[in-house]
Amino acid sequence: MKCYECGGEMVEAVTTLHMEKDGRPLIIEDVPAKVCKQCGEEYIAGPVAEKIGKILDEELTQAKHISVPIIKWKVA
Repeated sequence: MKCYECGGEMVEAVTTLHMEKDGRPLIIEDVPAKVCKQCGEEYIAGPVAEKIGKILDEELTQAKHISVPIIKWKVA
């Protein structure tokens, strides 16, 4: 498979997705993906994306949670 962005070679790998759900940050680790060796573009296959949807709907209550401070940028 060739990269849609640069035409480079895509290889099997795992990635970490940084998302938001209901305005709150969410991280999903060890997601199977194809990653471009040249530019780093990531491709998530349909079945994996469907599983992510199920995780967001069903498994979120069982996930570990952390508190993250959020600081707004102030223009001087």
